[in-house]
Amino acid sequence: MSSFFIKREEAYGFLMEIEIESDFEFIVSVSRLKAGSQGGFENEIYSQLVHVPDSIERALNIFSLWRKKIEAGDHEPPLEEDFENGNVLAGLNKFPEIDGLRVTLSKILSSSSNF
Repeated sequence: MSSFFIKREEAYGFLMEIEIESDFEFIVSVSRLKAGSQGGFENEIYSQLVHVPDSIERALNIFSLWRKKIEAGDHEPPLEEDFENGNVLAGLNKFPEIDGLRVTLSKILSSSSNF
């Protein structure tokens, strides 16, 4: 099964998505575009992903709570040093809804100025 997005919103400089990864896993992600100049690439996209098995309701709840935290200014996504140090929970403190779930980080170099 190829993955596809069931919810996608851009707000306050963040891109938030819910992706169906497989029959039994959803991924809730938040990404931020950062201007960069590494190796000829104009931008870096930093993402934090929460893997949610079996429950679209839980994925939607995490998406909604994450959006509220961003709107309230209560969330800062991982910075470059968090990626270098493998600090996958950066910015997710005070977020007990993710307890027991796998969290990963992603960094993509892009020549596009869009998500």
